[in-house]
Amino acid sequence: MSRSAGPRRTRRETADDRPASTPAGSASVTGPIRIALLTYSTRPRGGVVHTLALAEALEEAGQDVTVWTLGRGGDARFFREVDPRVRLAIVPFVDRDGESTGPRIVRSIEVLRAAFDGALAAAPPYDVVHAQDCISANAVLEAVPAVLRTVHSDYGHDGFLIEEELVGSLVHEFLESARR
Repeated sequence: MSRSAGPRRTRRETADDRPASTPAGSASVTGPIRIALLTYSTRPRGGVVHTLALAEALEEAGQDVTVWTLGRGGDARFFREVDPRVRLAIVPFVDRDGESTGPRIVRSIEVLRAAFDGALAAAPPYDVVHAQDCISANAVLEAVPAVLRTVHSDYGHDGFLIEEELVGSLVHEFLESARR
C-alpha cells in the first residue's frame, strides 16, 4: 500500500486528541472530520474522477481525507496528480492471467477489505466512510457501524438530493443514529 508523501497539515485532530467524553463520529467533535473515500481503480473512470474531485474539495474545506483504491496491474498512482494534502492508500492488486470477471470482482473485494480492515485495526476509525462503487462498498460493509446506501435514479448519482421527499426521512434517521 502506498501513501502520498505530501505535506501534512498540523491542525488535524486525531481521535487520540479528542476529550474522552467525545467519541469518534460525535456531532460535538471539533476540528477536521476523518473521511475515507473508496473507489476500485486508479484509472480515469467516472466514479474515480468523482472520488478525486470530492477528496480535493473536502481537503480544501479543511477535512482530513484518505482515498482508498486498488492498484491494478502495478498501478502505484492515479491517472493524474492528486492534491498532496489528500492521503492515498493504493492497495496492490496483481492481475491473474485467465481470471474471469466474477472471480476478479470477488478477489477485488477481499483484497480491499483486508487492507482497509488492517488499517482500521492500527489507527483511529474514520468518522465518515464513503464507498463510490459496489466493489468498494462491499469491501467496507462490515467495517463500519452504520451504513447509508444511495441509489442511482433518473436524476443521476445524486438524485436522492433531488428526491428528498422520498428519502429525506431515511437520511435524517440514519444521521441521527450515527450521532448516537
